[in-house]
Amino acid sequence: MQTDGTESVTVSRTAGPGAYGSGMVFSMVDTGSLYQFVVDSNSKWAFFKVVSGVSICLQDIIVNVAINGGLNTASTFTVTMTGSTSGCYVNDEKMTRK
Repeated sequence: MQTDGTESVTVSRTAGPGAYGSGMVFSMVDTGSLYQFVVDSNSKWAFFKVVSGVSICLQDIIVNVAINGGLNTASTFTVTMTGSTSGCYVNDEKMTRK
């Protein structure tokens, strides 16, 4: 299990509805919870915390122009983890919760 560090993945949707999400699931050692960072091909993202199997929305789905929308376009998702703090990025731009 990763404690502190950075993980990245590059995703390109080749088929399917734009509202289907791709993303990353990660766990923070200090919190013991799972987190879901989800991005769709409509240039939208959301952030969830999962506690005891229950998903809690921390950021409702929101548009960000850094996310490459549409089919056959790649976006790189990055999560940084330090202690109980995380940062989510798409194509090197930080996704800021509203």
